[in-house]
Amino acid sequence: MKDADREDQEDASSHDADYVRTEMLERIAHELRGPAGVTLRAIEEMELALGPDALKVANFLAMVRRAARRVLRTAERLSRTAQLVSRDVTFSRTPVDVKAVIQTAVRDAELIETRNGISVVLTLPPEPCPAAIDTTWVSAAVAELVVNAIAHARKIVAVDAKCDASGVVISVTDDGAGFDGAIPERFTPPRGRRGLGLSLAIVQDVAAAHGGELLVERRKAADPSDPRGATVRLRIPHAGPASVVSSQ
Repeated sequence: MKDADREDQEDASSHDADYVRTEMLERIAHELRGPAGVTLRAIEEMELALGPDALKVANFLAMVRRAARRVLRTAERLSRTAQLVSRDVTFSRTPVDVKAVIQTAVRDAELIETRNGISVVLTLPPEPCPAAIDTTWVSAAVAELVVNAIAHARKIVAVDAKCDASGVVISVTDDGAGFDGAIPERFTPPRGRRGLGLSLAIVQDVAAAHGGELLVERRKAADPSDPRGATVRLRIPHAGPASVVSSQ
């Protein structure tokens, strides 16, 4: 094979790989987002049409709504991954009190990943937690951590925010089996049968874009009575001047 032909094949292979990890993810996200959005709108219209009778089918409507939200979450995760991989994303950082962002993220996570018998306990400090963040991306990152914790918890997920000299630290702890090993690289096949293995990579990128970091306590309890599972901490520095940070 001629060197030129080999180079052409390598370029084509690289282009195909880039397509799978970026544009293809965006297209899949688009295909999922449309039907899920229509489903949620249809549920709202059904509830309005049924009026008081909606109570009779409330549980079924809640199941359908939750399923549609999970599809939308998958679409958003794919889209965010494509943006991060292609570096086609800009983080717009504005000083805010992060407590409100955390509350919204936890609420959204509970709406998406509801499991009977799992309690989510949120603890926020009384004082403000200022940080210069992109609220959309940080909210999505915190929601990813909470959704994952709910999925693996036995009974409880604890979300705790603290403000210290270095900034805001958001800790998410579950009482599941825990896990070992470093944070997996993006597109690494997950060990279990659940999930896509994209969440922690998204959170890690969001943390880095804000000058922070993602820390994981990897522990697997030898004693079954030990209630500790995994703890993941998202650290973001204190608020500074408003800024725009591009991943490019």
